[in-house]
Parts: sequence; structure tokens; C-alpha cells
Amino acid sequence: MGQFYSAPAKKEVKWYNDFEETIPSLSGKVIAITGCTTGTGFVAARTCAKKGATVLMLNRKSERSEEALKKIKEEFPESEVVWVECDLQSFKSVRAAAAEIKKKYSGGIDVLCNNAGMMMMDSQTGEDGYDLEEIGLGGKRLTRGWQMTVNHLSHFLLTKELFPLLSKKAESTGDARIVNHSSGARKRPEKKLDPEYLSKKTTDLGGNDLNSRITRYQQTKLSNCVFTFALHDKLQAKNSKVKVLVAHPGLSATNLQASLTYGRGGGGGGRTRTRM
Repeated sequence: MGQFYSAPAKKEVKWYNDFEETIPSLSGKVIAITGCTTGTGFVAARTCAKKGATVLMLNRKSERSEEALKKIKEEFPESEVVWVECDLQSFKSVRAAAAEIKKKYSGGIDVLCNNAGMMMMDSQTGEDGYDLEEIGLGGKRLTRGWQMTVNHLSHFLLTKELFPLLSKKAESTGDARIVNHSSGARKRPEKKLDPEYLSKKTTDLGGNDLNSRITRYQQTKLSNCVFTFALHDKLQAKNSKVKVLVAHPGLSATNLQASLTYGRGGGGGGRTRTRM
């Protein structure tokens, strides 16, 4: 996340295993994570389950989602790992997922990790009227989802809907966290947050050349950061015990890059192999 690629680079884990050992027990914690069928989200879900947390895997319905859930449950049968259907392409689905969590985990949740994302393809508008992008897989053009909606707006909505649960847990334990995954791409290009990219559009946002696609992605990742800092200020002013954090996962060989293998992708696969 934060680089663009021609294909995922297959690399052995180089640093994470040592870091994982420093993570304390998460027994008794309820942790909700979006976009955890593969990549950084799957690693986060697996690690939390390994450490004893109750893990809520917020994914849309798919074979990959079922496989990810099955794999983690089989590896860590002593941990509670639950699939919550959540299609970030749809605000309706996000609200339904939040309602399900509020019903089943009324005592509160400890962490909301807004991880899911997509990057830098052609622009259209979708169900809720915002930036839609397409990806190419197997030589075919397939609609994948709404970039600003998936990367930012749906996470904004999910945070709003689940905040009462986070606040409740923070009051009882002294700590609850919202973790937003952004990217170093928020700095490239050096463009300030433009409200146009957050508005409903019926036409393309800048066209579909490489620079325009990079800019649309940059705006989603910058939105994550601006949202985080603004929410932090509001929570501090209210003396809330909920912490809100933003993270850049760094150079990661994940399936996020697979969406760029069709048409006008990038050349980061080789770059990843070199740097990692």
C-alpha cells in the first residue's frame, strides 16, 4: 500500500515474526477488521486470533472470505472468529453490518481497524453516487468497487455507527481504538484535500490517465489522515478515552497490487522484490 505494482511480489516474511512476539495477550478483546480476506487485513485478523482476541472479520460475501474465515478458525479453534457480511461498496451494507455488531456485541468493542482498500484504476460513479473504479482480471474488465467509498466514506460511516460501542468499552476498560490504514501515497502528488473528490459525481474525476488515477487514490488516502486528525481533536476536546490512530503499512506485497495487472499498471513488482 503506497506503491503501485505490475503484480504481487512473493516474498518471505522478513521482519513481522519478531514483532508479533512483542504483542501481548488479546484475550477478552473484541477486534473488528475490514478487508481481511488476504493481505495486511488477513495477517491482522490471524494475529489477533492467535493472541486470543474475538475477531470480527468484516468482508463481503465471497469464496475468499469463506476460505479466510475457515483457515483462521481451524488454526486457532480456541479463539472466537466471526464473519460479518460487510460490502464497503454499499452504505446500506455497512449500516447492516454495524447493526449486527451492535446487536451481538452490545458490551462494546475494543478496536475498529479500517483496513480495506483499492487503488488507482479508471473512474466511474456507483450505487451511492461516488467514485467507482474498475479492475482487470484475466484479460477481462470487471467492476470492483467505489474507490472513495471503499477507502474512506464507508469507513467514516462504519466508525460513526460503531463509535458508541467503542466509547462504551473505553469507559469500562480505559482504552478503545480506531485504527485507519492510510498510505504514503497520500503525499504523492502533493495535492491538498479537494472536496470535489468527496462529492457525488456523474462524470470522471480527471480522466483515466495514470496521473489522474494516482491523484484519485491519493485523495482517498489523504482523506483517511484528515479524518483521523479531525476526529482526534474532537475526542480530545471531549476527554474521550477512545484513541484514533492512522497507520501506513509500508511496502507490502499484497493482492492490492493485483488490480493493476491489466492495462495501465505499474512497475512496482520488481521494485518490491528489490526493496524487500
